[in-house]
Amino acid sequence: MRKQDAAGVETALDRLRKRAMSLFNIPSSYRLMIEDGERHKKGNATFLWVKPDSEEGIAVTFSSEGKLLEFTQDVPDEWDHRPVLPVDELRRRAEQFVSSHDPKALEAFSHVTVTTEKNGIWVHFRQEALGLPLPLSGCRVKVHRSGAVTDFTYFGVQPLPETPARLVEEAVCERFLENDVTLTLVLKLLPESVFAGGGGTWRLVYEPEPVCLTFSAETGPQAKAAADEENVNWLPLSAEAVSACEQGVESLEELIGIDPVHYERIQQTALFAAENQTAVVWGRSDRVSQEPDRQERSIEEFFRRRQEERAVMARIDANTERLMSFWWWEEEAGTLRLSREECLERAVSFLRRAVPELLPLLELASDVPDEGGDERREREHFRFRVRRGGIPCEPGFLFVTVHSSTGRIERFSGLDAPPNGLIQAPIIPALPPREALRRLREETVFRLQWERCRDGGQSLYRLQYAAVHKESGLPVRLVDACSGEVICERRHG
Repeated sequence: MRKQDAAGVETALDRLRKRAMSLFNIPSSYRLMIEDGERHKKGNATFLWVKPDSEEGIAVTFSSEGKLLEFTQDVPDEWDHRPVLPVDELRRRAEQFVSSHDPKALEAFSHVTVTTEKNGIWVHFRQEALGLPLPLSGCRVKVHRSGAVTDFTYFGVQPLPETPARLVEEAVCERFLENDVTLTLVLKLLPESVFAGGGGTWRLVYEPEPVCLTFSAETGPQAKAAADEENVNWLPLSAEAVSACEQGVESLEELIGIDPVHYERIQQTALFAAENQTAVVWGRSDRVSQEPDRQERSIEEFFRRRQEERAVMARIDANTERLMSFWWWEEEAGTLRLSREECLERAVSFLRRAVPELLPLLELASDVPDEGGDERREREHFRFRVRRGGIPCEPGFLFVTVHSSTGRIERFSGLDAPPNGLIQAPIIPALPPREALRRLREETVFRLQWERCRDGGQSLYRLQYAAVHKESGLPVRLVDACSGEVICERRHG
C-alpha cells in the first residue's frame, strides 16, 4: 500500500512539475533543485529550478488540488535595461496573471490597491467587509517595471467577520491622543522602504508611546500594564579600549577571518535592492557540488545541502562593501580556553576594526555574568547599544559572538546604515515635546480598518481605529524633532 501511495505522489508531482514548466516557461538549462510533495504536511507541491552557476531561480507551489499558491522568480540584471512600462499597464498585467490562474478571483477579491516601488508595483486583490479590505485575503502580485510578474501569493477566501454590535466614537481615540500619549526623543534610521520620504537617513524624531496608535473599535484605547523594565546595566567602554589602535584591514575576508587559500566566494547576490545590500557567501575551495537525486529534492534536503556547501555568509553595503553582519556556519574546534574577559577583548578588538566610528558611542550589556572558576562556555555572546548624548538610537544594537576555544569571531550583527549619518545627525531638538504632539494631533485622523489576529489558535478579524495622516491615509509614526514634519509608515500589506 505504501508503495502505491508513493507511486501516486510521484505521479502527481510529475504532472504538477510539467504544468509548472509549461505555465512559466522554465528554461531547459535550469536545474531542478526542489521537488517536494509534502510541504507543511498539507500535500502542497513545491518546485525550485536554479540557473546553472547562479543563484537566479524560479519557485512554484501548488495546492494538492493543483491551484497555484506561490510563484517567485528572481530578476535578471538585463531586465533593468528594458523599457519601463506605465503603472496602468503593469496593473493590467497583474490582473491578467490573476485571471489566468483563477477566472473568478477579480470578482471575489474586488478591493484593489496598487503600491509603487522602485522596480515595479505590488497589486493586492482583497475581499471586503463593511467596505474595508480584509488583510491576508485574496492574493498579491508583484510586477517588475518591465512588465514581468516576479511574485505571486494566494491567501484565499476568508470567512467574513461579523459586524460589531456597537462602536466607540472616534472622539474617544482623539482624546486619548491628546491626553495620554507621550513622546520620546530617538535618533532613528528611516529606510525609504519603510517610511514615506525617509530617504534612508538618520533623523532626530519624537516617537509616541504607545508606538502603534491602533485601538479596538468596540472598546477604544485601554490602559496597558506597565512593561517589565530590562534589568541590565549598560557600561561604557573604557578609554583604553576606545583609543587603542588596530592594524588597517585590507579586505572583507581579512576582517571576517577567512583564509583565501582554503575558501572562495561562491555567491554574491543583491538583497533588498532599495537598501543597497548584498549577500556574499564563501565555501571551501575543495567542496563538491552534485546534482541531487529525486529522493534528495525535498525542501529539508535542499537547505541541508546548502548549509554543507556554505562556510560563511555576510551582508555588505553594495556600494562600499562595508560589513553589516556575518556568521560562520562551519564548525571549528580549538585548544584555547578563553575566559569571558578574554573573549570580550577580542570582540572589542574586532569592533575597532569593523566600526571604529562607533566605539565612543557604545555601551556593553552586563547581563551575562562570568561563570567563574574553571568553567568555560563554548561561545561568549556580547551585546552593545549605541547612544549619542544620552539619546537612544534605533536600530541601535550590535551583537558579537566569540568562540572560546578558537578565539574566532563567529557572528556579528551591526547597523544597516553607514555610521557617519548617525554621528552627524542633530541631537538637540528644535521643537519641544508639547509642540510636536500638537502637530501630530493636527495631522492625524482615526479611520476604521480590519486587523487579523489570533485567538485560541484561530485567525479572527477585529475592527480597529488606526491613526493615519489626514491627507495620505498612511499610518502616522513619528514627528521630526527639528522640522516638525509628521512622518508616516508605508503600507505593505
